Amino acid sequence: MKKKEVENIIKTIFDSLKKLLHQVDRGYKKKDIHNFRIEIKKLKALLAFANSGEEKQAWIKIPGQLQSIYSTSGKIRELQILEEKLKKAGTGNNDAFKRSMHQLKINKKAYKKKLHTRIKKFNPRDGEKKLISEFHASNSSLNTGRFFNEKNKLIYSILTARHASEQDLHSARKNIKDLMYVMEFLNQYNELPSGTKILLQTPADELENIAGQLGILNDLRISISELKTTHLHNISRKDAKKLQSLKKKWKVEKKVILKHLRDTLKIISVESHKIS
Repeated sequence: MKKKEVENIIKTIFDSLKKLLHQVDRGYKKKDIHNFRIEIKKLKALLAFANSGEEKQAWIKIPGQLQSIYSTSGKIRELQILEEKLKKAGTGNNDAFKRSMHQLKINKKAYKKKLHTRIKKFNPRDGEKKLISEFHASNSSLNTGRFFNEKNKLIYSILTARHASEQDLHSARKNIKDLMYVMEFLNQYNELPSGTKILLQTPADELENIAGQLGILNDLRISISELKTTHLHNISRKDAKKLQSLKKKWKVEKKVILKHLRDTLKIISVESHKIS
């Protein structure tokens, strides 16, 4: 891929970001925040591709203000995930659920205010120009083979580890997404080498399924963490106890998904070794 093509992709992403930032700030809807975060993840994947093989101190990074917006939107997204899971569990007349939902609204309001301030301070066009300038000033070689090999080794080492932590699995998901987004960019310019090896020689749809399962796992992790750290101490001990059963249920769901994932990955690993 040529540097001009990467520049065009950066411009396209920032065009989308400009519209999405306006939509997010207008209503903080779950869909708008989700779409905004996808564009940032695509941008990060593109920069990971550009940074492949470079020393860490020379890496090109997204503008600091944009990263702050992304991080704050992530906190709102986490609270939205918990809110959605609580609603699915059914609130009824249970005071524990009602109090927790009320606390969620208070916390979301605080983060929305912070996000609004950060969006207003950020100029997308300035961010775009700065990033493009840094990219052209870099020594990026845009080596497709090296990028795929680096990602494959990293993901393989995590997914085949006997005791991969939840954070490790989350990292694996992010790297799988990096691969998929960069494949999308390369296909856009018909520059994906025919012999490019995807993770463990896994079909794209299976890779998407793995990423999806890791996403569900991460949502459960977030919900359990948020319910514990942000909400249980804000409600009565009696109400908190009522929510413990829901937390236990989510932990069981998490174990089931983890087992399914590890079983799937064992099969993929065996098949990969057969091919190689």
